[in-house]
Amino acid sequence: MTFSVTHIDGSMEQPQDTSNLSRLLNELEQADQEHGDIAVVHESGWGLVVLPHGRVIWENVEDDDGGPRHLEGLTPRATLKLMELVADGDLESVEAHSWSPGYGDGSAI
Repeated sequence: MTFSVTHIDGSMEQPQDTSNLSRLLNELEQADQEHGDIAVVHESGWGLVVLPHGRVIWENVEDDDGGPRHLEGLTPRATLKLMELVADGDLESVEAHSWSPGYGDGSAI
């Protein structure tokens, strides 16, 4: 299984493993209005967009039937675990969370 990541500056890459996901998460410390999120996207099209303050959005970027849904108030540790699950292709474990419909808090991403 492969996955890609999007950095805070919008650049993308396909890492070989999950070892740098915590570094990716730390990029949110430099978030601003223009560059406010990071993402981990599985090859199936399911992606996790991570925003500051513990909000994540789960959707299938290739299929209109796949989202969006969100969680709010996650700790960095819980967020990192979700990122790892997506990267590892364990989408069932990601789906098992209690997702709320939409993007959350009324903001656009």
